Amino acid sequence: MKEKIMAKAQQDGELRIIFGLALFGLIVSGYLSADHYNTADSVCDISDAVSCSIINKGDFSSIASVPIAVWGVCWFASLFVIAWNVSRHNEHFALWVWTLTAWCASGIVFVVYLVGVEIYLRSICPVCTLIHIITLIVSWLAYRLYGRLKTVPAFSEVVVSLKWWVLTAGLLFLIPFVCFNVVLTTEVHAPLGEFTKIGEFAKCVTANRVHMYGSSKCSHCIQQKGIFGSSFDNIVFVDCSVEPSKCEEKKIVHYPTWIKFGPNMEEVDRKTGVQSIREIGLFASCSAGNSESGT
Repeated sequence: MKEKIMAKAQQDGELRIIFGLALFGLIVSGYLSADHYNTADSVCDISDAVSCSIINKGDFSSIASVPIAVWGVCWFASLFVIAWNVSRHNEHFALWVWTLTAWCASGIVFVVYLVGVEIYLRSICPVCTLIHIITLIVSWLAYRLYGRLKTVPAFSEVVVSLKWWVLTAGLLFLIPFVCFNVVLTTEVHAPLGEFTKIGEFAKCVTANRVHMYGSSKCSHCIQQKGIFGSSFDNIVFVDCSVEPSKCEEKKIVHYPTWIKFGPNMEEVDRKTGVQSIREIGLFASCSAGNSESGT
């Protein structure tokens, strides 16, 4: 009896830790989600080797057009709900422990992906690392709970018994996918005027001799590139960290700097800082009613 009481106390203690870490992870993921769209430098932008912006605002910061930080919010919210169901100790206890363990395994996949991105970009995101540590601790605790199960349920049993939760979780993750791929895409592209695709707009900007100067590791430049997405490949981008002489020639001080050139490639005008699609369209004469290139 005493051993059962001690085991129950230990289990409850582990679940309280999971609850606390899930809530903390939810808050941190929320911060990273907001920081993803923040044009200012992140609080942890110390150098090129230690920077949240390079990881959280760069080319690898989104999956299926949704910021990874937003997926993190959904993941930790689901983790909290799963842990709460485990703590109820009802007839589905083993099923929920199995689900908790599987859910943590999916979290480790994200951790591996982000660590791979950090290695590839040769930069560490301290706040992201905090999320990694939280995920690993929660996964270890979940595995301990799983290891104490007397009977391990089959996958089919979990799906059938918890089908409503599975459907609800699927809907939870479908919402951001629809928002970022349909709703927000329409809003972002609304200022494109006569252009139906962001790629066409980017080509017009280049055709009208508007070039962007900056650095591939500048947080503001990463933010600016994010507005165009993959269509940024159609923009003439001069990387000052690769071609410093070109930037010195144009006396580039602030990143990013947009320069509009004349027919003979003489500078006509320039704008500094992150620009919206509407602002770039007006600057490059690519807004509604000015869709012809070369104007």
